[in-house]
Amino acid sequence: MTEMERWIHLKSLFPFDNTALLQATGALLKVLEQWQRGQDVDRLNEASMNNMSLKILSIRTCRVDDLLWMDQSTFLSLKIFSQESHPSAFKKGHSQSAKEGLSLFGIASKCYSTPGSMCLKELFKRPTRNIETLRERYSVIRFCVEASNIEVVHSFVGILKNVTDIKVPLSNISTMRGTSNDWKKLQITAKNLIALADQCKVLPQQIRLFRNLAESERSSKWYHVVNVIHRLINFQESRRAGRCVVNSGVDEDLDKLKRDHGNMQQIYTETVNLEMENLPLFVEQGVIEFLPHVGHC
Repeated sequence: MTEMERWIHLKSLFPFDNTALLQATGALLKVLEQWQRGQDVDRLNEASMNNMSLKILSIRTCRVDDLLWMDQSTFLSLKIFSQESHPSAFKKGHSQSAKEGLSLFGIASKCYSTPGSMCLKELFKRPTRNIETLRERYSVIRFCVEASNIEVVHSFVGILKNVTDIKVPLSNISTMRGTSNDWKKLQITAKNLIALADQCKVLPQQIRLFRNLAESERSSKWYHVVNVIHRLINFQESRRAGRCVVNSGVDEDLDKLKRDHGNMQQIYTETVNLEMENLPLFVEQGVIEFLPHVGHC
């Protein structure tokens, strides 16, 4: 490919007349370049200290032309947000202990999941003036407030109640610290996201939100996640043992170690009998205690 052909190809992929987008992309590439060289740039989530690789899942374009610019005084005057400090003197002043008071966001926030509440807060922080986006949101709200769709709304509420923020479970699983509860949260969330997509398939497809959820390619990936977790983790045995237990047939070496661990009682008994036979004559009796979790007696 010649230099001219490469330039034409890049222009077809990237709007070089957009200066802000060009500068943001250059800054992102610079950060990725420094990361690849092993430099810790602003301690990016301290991932480098945990030997974690940086993964870019997606890049979203934010058009500032569609945003309604509002200063802090406007937010305060319109009472869009209103945080109230905790009445306890011990917790007063901590940002995490504050709660939402009487505000527009507090009135509108009826979310049943943490990710939904976070998404709604971002919408209030960055109000749009794009008429098409506003019409799409209005169409969803109008559908939900109609009395004939009350059963559908209740179904949505039941599904969204079981959708949790999976960032922490995924972080624990990726760093080999995942518990059975982390796997269970991921499985429940995946199942409910699949149910949400299936529910949207029978709803009016002229509403863009329902159409996007119904046609989303992520549904097949969530099916794969559910199947993998079902084949991997034995939740019933995990609850009994108080730790994460992997199903048999997943890994031959792990199955062999489990069989050896299951036969430790017999090995201990044989060892005790042998030791009792070889006791010195001046020892009349002895007691040997089993410590199976330690691995020896």
